[in-house]
Parts: sequence; structure tokens; C-alpha cells
Amino acid sequence: MDVTKINKTVVVTGANKGIGYGIVKSLLTSSKSQNTRVVLTSRNTELGLKTVNGLLKDCASFNAAERLVYQQLDINDTKSQENFCDWVAKTYGTIDILVNNAGVSDNSDKFDADVFDFTFSTNFYETVKFTERMIKLITEKVVFISSSASQYLEFGKSEIKAKFLKENITAEELMKLSKEFRNAIESKTYKQTGWPDNCYGMSKLFLSLWIRYFAKTKEVTDRNVQVYGCCPGWVKTDMGGQNAHKTLEEGMVTPMYLIELEGSKIQNDLQGQFFENCKVSSPLK
Repeated sequence: MDVTKINKTVVVTGANKGIGYGIVKSLLTSSKSQNTRVVLTSRNTELGLKTVNGLLKDCASFNAAERLVYQQLDINDTKSQENFCDWVAKTYGTIDILVNNAGVSDNSDKFDADVFDFTFSTNFYETVKFTERMIKLITEKVVFISSSASQYLEFGKSEIKAKFLKENITAEELMKLSKEFRNAIESKTYKQTGWPDNCYGMSKLFLSLWIRYFAKTKEVTDRNVQVYGCCPGWVKTDMGGQNAHKTLEEGMVTPMYLIELEGSKIQNDLQGQFFENCKVSSPLK
């Protein structure tokens, strides 16, 4: 491949392992993405560079040396977000696609305000802030890795669930609801008030509903940026564990389907939608 033929730049957050790593490797090896530059980011520079070095060896025949770039990014650090945006602007001017993959799950048996803060910071609040910072630098598409775990949430009261089923829920309403959820956890009233006892599933529900809202904002539609959320499935990773149903390669199918989805314009029936197994689904059933 002639380096001058690189015609697309994709940024993948949280990509030193797991789903993010799988997406980077898939982009490097996919026949549809051979002219794509891939920016692998990670919170920890040492771990990120170790992953890059492994990919340079594994994907040498796919010209990885010319196409793979590393840049540090901790989305829980405001300065790191700002530095990354500045780097993108100075290095490339714009990027084509952002893949928001960075996410966490607390695997302990605890359910308290600390678990909420840990989970919601990365999975919702800071992902939102980072995307809002980056949108002016994106020309084609944003793909969010969310989760169908939100479909299995158990609400104790239908009126609480109904708030999330509201059509055209706004970002302001979601932020208010997230505070209500945290207050219910902190005051230990979540059971009697009808909230689920699952911070991970709830963080992904909030994210998926915010994606739906964000996809229709003027800043996105005026720039003709496609916005999608998806669940890769239950995948054998450090987060998913070894009892998961899918291999890493199987988990790449839906994210890669959206990343490589052809078409340069927003498709109203797909914009902001949540995808499972390459089909539109619902984050809450």
C-alpha cells in the first residue's frame, strides 16, 4: 500500500485490550479498511505501546507500520481530553470516525455510591464530555460501544422505567435522572423507589439514550455526522470473562459493520439507533 493513499482516520478509545484492541486489529486486517489510518489510544502509555508493538508484528503484512498510530488518552482526565483534541487538530485537522469504546465494569459484589461514581464516570459522563469536545473534529461517524445489559435491568416500579421509555428524552433529563439514581443508592432507598441494583447496566442505558438524543442535535446534523450505538455481545475479554458466549473475533462483527457501513449521509431510520447482531434493537425492553 502506498502511504499517500491513506484516505481515512479512525480513533479508537480504550484500545490496549479487549473490544478496543479487537476493533483496531480488525481495522488493520479488514479488506475494506486497507487505506485507513488507525489511532489506538489508552489511559496507560506503557500498556498502549506494548499493544502497538504486538500489532506491528502481528499485522506487518497489512502495512501496520504505516497505518497504526498511538496517542495517550484518559477520558477521565479533563486535561488529557483537551490535549488529545489539540493533538488531533494539529496532526490531522479532522478525523473521519471516532469509536468510543473506553468503558469499565466493577466486578465486586458492592453496590454503593463509589461503584456508581466509578462506573458512570467512564461509561457515561466522561464519554459524553469527550464526544462533545471531539464532534467539531469529526467528519463522518461516531460509533459507541454500549451494551445490551441494559435490556435485563429490573425496575421495581413501572413509573421509574417509564421515564426511560419517554420518546425524545433530553440530555438534561438524563443528567437529572442519573443524579436521582445516585441519590437513591447513597440513601439506600433504591429498592423501595424502584431503581435497579446494577450500575453497569444503568450506565449503558443512560449512554444509549444519550446517543439517541445526541444524534439529532444541530451540531451533529449540520455536520452530517452519522451516530450509532451497539452491543458487541458477551465477549471473552478481561471484562467479559471466560464464560462469555463470543470469541473476540465474533464480537467484532457488529462494531465493524457500523464502522464500515457505506454511505456518506445520515440515514434517518438508523441515526442514533442501538444495534445488536448488525440490526436495530432497543436498549430497554
